[in-house]
Amino acid sequence: MIDVFGLVYQMSTASGHPVELRVTRRSKLAGVMRDCGSSKAVLDYLREEGGYRRACDIRQHVRRSHAAVSWALIFLRRVGAIECVPDVVRHARYLRYRAVK
Repeated sequence: MIDVFGLVYQMSTASGHPVELRVTRRSKLAGVMRDCGSSKAVLDYLREEGGYRRACDIRQHVRRSHAAVSWALIFLRRVGAIECVPDVVRHARYLRYRAVK
């Protein structure tokens, strides 16, 4: 796969006029848990239930979209608020989640 932006940077550097590459966030609130957000709803549900839950059970209870729950689980794992284990009943790639105490 060709990195187009890397190629543009190399060409601009070779020409003597380097292009400055900036990393921008899409949202100022990226990485912040909000009271009305999906991450908060997922974390509250996992704390209430106490045990390990599958993503489909979490999605059904919090009434959020698949994408919202998936990103919430990724975010909560990254900040260390939840832990996960493989679901041995289904397949190892499927996970079950629990809030960290």
